Amino acid sequence: MIKVAARGSKLSKAQADLVIDYLKRLGYDVSFIEVKTRGDINYSSEIGKIGKGIFEKEVNEMVLKGEADLAVHSMKDIETTLDEKLEVIATLPRGSPFDIVISRNNKSIYSADEGIVGSSSVRRQKFTHFINPNLQISSLRGNLDTRISKLFNGSYDFIIVAEAGIERLKLNVKYERLNPVDLTPAANQGIIAVVARKDNKEIKKVLENFNSEDSRMESIAEREVGNILGAGCNSPLGVFFRHIDNKLEGIATIYTNKSKFTATIVAGDDPKKAGDELARRLKEISKEEGNFL
Repeated sequence: MIKVAARGSKLSKAQADLVIDYLKRLGYDVSFIEVKTRGDINYSSEIGKIGKGIFEKEVNEMVLKGEADLAVHSMKDIETTLDEKLEVIATLPRGSPFDIVISRNNKSIYSADEGIVGSSSVRRQKFTHFINPNLQISSLRGNLDTRISKLFNGSYDFIIVAEAGIERLKLNVKYERLNPVDLTPAANQGIIAVVARKDNKEIKKVLENFNSEDSRMESIAEREVGNILGAGCNSPLGVFFRHIDNKLEGIATIYTNKSKFTATIVAGDDPKKAGDELARRLKEISKEEGNFL
């Protein structure tokens, strides 16, 4: 029996099911363990005030204690440094990395004369202020289906969310996909990660063919940019790489309320070097504009 741990939201379960279905196709018996994290319990506080690893720590602890064999996460929720006894043993083929806007009245977030945008992401908030200062920002936390319900109940006029979640839950909603030059995605957005103990060689062997090399390289390059710039998951940094034809094409953006600084590169297929190069380029551009990172 292989035990798979994840958060209990609909989206987390849908992501865990991708791993569970794969294991079942291989002939394994699988059980699901639902875990509540600090991020699930505390919806009254801003994400940045709760602490690090708010959507992952308790799930990973199940693996550390031997109560689960695997933990399944949205890769962007995983802190830069895992417990030394754990490792990411698989990154699934990447879903959509892009952000989208869902509008209650089918208006454009770029041209609306007024309205309330729901988001607790600093990156998305700064983007909104930059592209349309007429709009107000209101904090919005909760599972994806909860956020959409609050939008259509009239609490918000727009919400900005990840397209991958809409696709994985197969939700029938109309939305506008945002160009990554306008709103560069959060690092690792759209990537699902599987975490296990380093010494669990058997489970690593089972999942070795489920790992996407493209996703792995993109995730490493994107995380390296955040490491070098000292940016956590709740910062105004967006970074996105694509691994195409043995090259890593990257874009990174830092947002303020009144400006944004964007760097792009095409690098070789060493993800850490690519991440380092993009981070240095963004620093240079920011410095040229008088905004020191």
